[in-house]
Amino acid sequence: MEFGKSRYYEIREKLLFVSEARPEAYMTRKYVPIPERLVRCIWYDQRFNKNKLFTMDGLPVKVFSQGEWNMTGGPDFLEAMVQIGDADPVKAPVEIHVRSSDWHRHGHHANSEFRDVALNISMWHDDPCAVVYNDLNEPIAQVELCGAIDEELLDVASEIDMENYPFASSSRVGFCHKAMTGREANAAFVLELAGQERLLGKARRYWRELLRRPFADVMYRAVMESMGYRPNKQAFRRLAACVPVDVVRSLERDAAPEQSAIILEALLFGASGLFSNVPVDAFDRETADYCQALAANWAAHENSLAGPFLHKKDWTHRGVRPANFPLRRMAAAAHLWARLGVRGMERRIIALGEQIKQERDPEAHRKILSSLVEDLHQPAEGYWKHRISPGGAATESAPSLIGKSHALSMALNVILPLLVCRAGRQGDAELREAALHFFGSAPRLDQHQITRIMRYRLFGDVNGGRELLRREIIQQGLIQVFFDFCDENVRDCARCRFPELLRLGPELPLGGGAPD
Repeated sequence: MEFGKSRYYEIREKLLFVSEARPEAYMTRKYVPIPERLVRCIWYDQRFNKNKLFTMDGLPVKVFSQGEWNMTGGPDFLEAMVQIGDADPVKAPVEIHVRSSDWHRHGHHANSEFRDVALNISMWHDDPCAVVYNDLNEPIAQVELCGAIDEELLDVASEIDMENYPFASSSRVGFCHKAMTGREANAAFVLELAGQERLLGKARRYWRELLRRPFADVMYRAVMESMGYRPNKQAFRRLAACVPVDVVRSLERDAAPEQSAIILEALLFGASGLFSNVPVDAFDRETADYCQALAANWAAHENSLAGPFLHKKDWTHRGVRPANFPLRRMAAAAHLWARLGVRGMERRIIALGEQIKQERDPEAHRKILSSLVEDLHQPAEGYWKHRISPGGAATESAPSLIGKSHALSMALNVILPLLVCRAGRQGDAELREAALHFFGSAPRLDQHQITRIMRYRLFGDVNGGRELLRREIIQQGLIQVFFDFCDENVRDCARCRFPELLRLGPELPLGGGAPD
């Protein structure tokens, strides 16, 4: 059974002339076509076996630096440091594609901006030539990534949250602004469809995981990932594999909530690789007692975990406020699971589905969402009631471990997509539609970097579309439109076909060809 496609999904595929029936060389070993941005993320994270990296004519490639993600025009990465064969290492741009033939398809062979590219890197090589040529007809080596990726590409794709990777674009008014003028109702219609698709896209990600894991495990990993502030999401996902859902379930069964919380903190801290760096002797008595309790519980339960564990280098503190530091977020996860439990969280998702199927009124939806947020909100407890970081100065009242804003984000970005995924798994079309309707009435979250830029492009003002953007579904629609249209046409707005959607609005075709 396939996960259902939204109306926006089908329109977009026709409009962009993208089909899932691609040549075999363009498919993963499973069945999922991938966007170029995913290949960029894989290169950026170096998620491949470097010992298996070769040019198409058989020369080994060493990567000393993947380069800087280019935020303007030209090659995708600048100042990468690579060595091809026995030649001297060079610092030069590299270009990223899904297929090697995209080099010609995108016109790079005739563009002087790509003259100095050292490597044309693609997921799949579908070009008969081992090299490509720049505008001076000089050869450029090509590398196929797929053979160097030891993991299933499907697994890699499910772990990468592409929107969190480096992004920038000039905040200029787009052609879509002119197309939208006088058609605000069309914009609302299209953006709501796009917002629905974004929710369904998250649900599809969980759906793919369900092919390999039980629902409770998928749910647990998704919630744990949401604990990570943007740079640490992947690390939290790895941490969830180190401290698996079965361990949390056993504590739920065998220990009281207070005991479960401290044991889970100890396991998460220890598996993260961060706790060993805490100089216990340098701390006050309360902190020393807390750390000793953690150490004792780690020693008692470490054998229940499966490695390999993480290291300090896997975590980011730079640019992260102390309240969002990894250890504090781990403590938040520990207290949340100790209080609700895996079974309790799953029951909460099931109950949410029953509630929104019975209630369709927006006011009732707001009350249901408020209740869910209260369930996910985690006050500061125990040691964290008066501390923001381990060993930090005690404070009269520390902020919540999971605040209301974070709880709302979890509700809309994790719990609701999991519910939609569950509906698809059970073939419950009524629940799917109820979830989309519920999402449509949810208030917006904090603005996203991309929504600020898209707001300017579409409305011509950083404060434009204020009434329209009161709902999160519209804000998510802006993000979806960015990835579908602007990300590919950021340097050439005139090529973008999104204005066609705005002109047609509710008259968008479904089941036919692309709009004329």
